[in-house]
Amino acid sequence: MPLPEADRIRGIELSQIRRIIDHAPKDAISLALGEIRLPLPQVLRDKALEIMQTLNPVYTPNAGLPELRQQIADYYQGLCSADQVCVTNGAEEAIYCVLSALVNQGDRIAIPDPEYTAYPAIGRIMQADVVILPFNEDFRTIDWNLWDEILGHKVKYLIFSSPQNPSGFYFGEGDTNKLLGLCRKHDIVLICDEIYRELIYEGQAPGLMGRYDNLFVIGGLSKSHAMSGFRIGWVVSPPGFSSSIVKTHQYISTCAGHLAQELAIFALSEPGMVASAEIKALCHAKLLKATNILTDKLNPEYLHLPKAGPYIMLKTREDSFSKAKELAMKGVICVPGTAFGTRTKNWLRINFAVPDDILYKGLEILIHNLH
Repeated sequence: MPLPEADRIRGIELSQIRRIIDHAPKDAISLALGEIRLPLPQVLRDKALEIMQTLNPVYTPNAGLPELRQQIADYYQGLCSADQVCVTNGAEEAIYCVLSALVNQGDRIAIPDPEYTAYPAIGRIMQADVVILPFNEDFRTIDWNLWDEILGHKVKYLIFSSPQNPSGFYFGEGDTNKLLGLCRKHDIVLICDEIYRELIYEGQAPGLMGRYDNLFVIGGLSKSHAMSGFRIGWVVSPPGFSSSIVKTHQYISTCAGHLAQELAIFALSEPGMVASAEIKALCHAKLLKATNILTDKLNPEYLHLPKAGPYIMLKTREDSFSKAKELAMKGVICVPGTAFGTRTKNWLRINFAVPDDILYKGLEILIHNLH
């Protein structure tokens, strides 16, 4: 007889992304995972090799190397202190640490629709009551009266990504002010995941740091520096709360890897940020290539093109999970929009930040099998 799961994870399944990947043929082309699949910039590769020549990797302080924490504070232009920073094993562990340290059973968490799949799953593991804040059908506008009504029903926390996964939406100045106004009105703790902060192609996202007291900001280097395998993320907490995040992080994974932290110090220096800008330029070029191919063959109303991030969304005439399974068997793996909420149930997400041969072959299969 199999052992029963703990109540807190009963009903939590592997993400739809992983389920599609697990059932796809081994030779299927993957445009699914949210990873910048570009070569590690040479300057970062050289630095990693240099560090390995002299470093004896050991445990670091639970909160991270002091120099790295200061570097992260400097990245936010002095709007926070190093004492507010805890370095984690990727941004997803950062999310887990924040919700673990904050949320009690029955607390109400609001999450936009569409939004990153991990937020509701982790919220439910914490035995929270998860409520949905719907975007309009264009994924770019919001019915602020509806959000006001929902947030006014005992919501304690709001977690969201900006720029957003999967749509590439980010809050402009006007929307930011409306969001902060509602959170002040209802005394809500904001948790903002900025993992795509360095991949904005049009305009500029106003930062939240320094504009709201009860704010947690999550960041990392996986997307900005193509360093996903190094697993460097962080949490910037409100003053006085960081020790709770550090305590949670200690009992989850002790500390982030020493080598990765040393490389992260360099990644956030001037040469490292130059490399990050080059990654953004490469991603933008791939977006333009993919856009040209898709708009030449598909009706534009079936495309959602981002202003930020590495994802394009494609509309289907049927349930996206069924369509994603069908496409996987035909050789290309996409993420069904149902993974992100009900607003995207008839959309697929593809990652264009992949090698050109994979991108072109994947797009060819998609175009042949979509409409």
